[in-house]
Amino acid sequence: MLVASHIKPWRESTSKERLDPANGLTACPTHDAAFDTGLLTVDGRLRIHVHTDLYRRTDSDPALHAAFGRPPLADKLLLPSDALPPEPAYLDWHRTHVAHGTQAT
Repeated sequence: MLVASHIKPWRESTSKERLDPANGLTACPTHDAAFDTGLLTVDGRLRIHVHTDLYRRTDSDPALHAAFGRPPLADKLLLPSDALPPEPAYLDWHRTHVAHGTQAT
């Protein structure tokens, strides 16, 4: 089960940005919620970053490790070869306005 979401949220986007397929990511509900709250973010090279506080807890909490540890969480987004990648400008917006720059890799 996957959820498709905007990178730059609908309420913050222009009409054009709302319809831009490059302003979207698909994730499981857990990772979608983590992305929406800034616990996960993605950089322009498609590397996945986990919030520092969450990342520190993955070693001591089996449930957190199962969702956010490395592995099983990949280092980069997994995209089909014919997929349109997310637009770096939207990813930059997310890191600046939602994730607040305190991530560990």
